[in-house]
Amino acid sequence: MSKKPFFDAALLIDCWEEDWLKSTGQLNARAGYGRMCDYLSYTDCELLLYSVNDGPKVHPLFQYTFPEIRRVEEMSDLKSILAPNSKILIGGQSFGMCVHYNPLGILNLLLEDFIVFSSPKIINTPFHDTYLYETRRKAFEKDDCLSWVKQTSNIYRADPGVDFYRKRDQEKERVEQEQRVEEKTEDTSNNLI
Repeated sequence: MSKKPFFDAALLIDCWEEDWLKSTGQLNARAGYGRMCDYLSYTDCELLLYSVNDGPKVHPLFQYTFPEIRRVEEMSDLKSILAPNSKILIGGQSFGMCVHYNPLGILNLLLEDFIVFSSPKIINTPFHDTYLYETRRKAFEKDDCLSWVKQTSNIYRADPGVDFYRKRDQEKERVEQEQRVEEKTEDTSNNLI
């Protein structure tokens, strides 16, 4: 009997192609991409996924290293292949913009009840000294959106806290209430006609 992988998927966000690296001067990102590929080669994942948010294509190093890597762009894409409470290891170009705030980023994954992990080994924040492991590691400790619980020396689990889910549930309730009012108004209007 084969053992189930620890992560249901690894998701890389905005690891763009060579033309983008050249046009933005982010040539140091190549080394980071190599580091990410090395790390993921030894990571226990069932699926490898990437999202480039309709931007430039994914860097060919990822497709060469992982021929089975699949593209996902919307939450519906992800939800069609992963169940709620799936464990997702997320990484990508920028810890903030790409990995947190992307449509498939950490915050949206948590809102959809995925269990989110990350590692400094698969974050490639493109700002000078942040290529250093220690600086990337500190990003987890100083995250102003949520807390991270260290699982191993290189793996952290996102822990958004009770307020994050309370706000999500309140927003969900507000939207449902608006829909009920809208439906009731529509029914009343139809009865008057």
